Amino acid sequence: MEVGMSQKTFSLVAGVFFLLIALAHVLRIAYGASVVVQNTSIPMWASVIAVVVTGYLAYEGLRLGRKLPPTSILPPASNAQKFPGKAK
Repeated sequence: MEVGMSQKTFSLVAGVFFLLIALAHVLRIAYGASVVVQNTSIPMWASVIAVVVTGYLAYEGLRLGRKLPPTSILPPASNAQKFPGKAK
């Protein structure tokens, strides 16, 4: 049995998630922390791009979450929705 999640809840959770990621990148830039992945140094400009992208996603998620009514429910996906041509 699948349980649906409201679009409002999903948007708010996604917005907060992206906001936390953007905040982590802002802190990296502010403190000048270096990040090394498998002996490869990640440049600071990558965090600047990440702040812009995740900041925008956070803004849109939180904006949409505030705009939607609390009763809009995303229904669980059925097989007919997943494969519209295969319904019997």
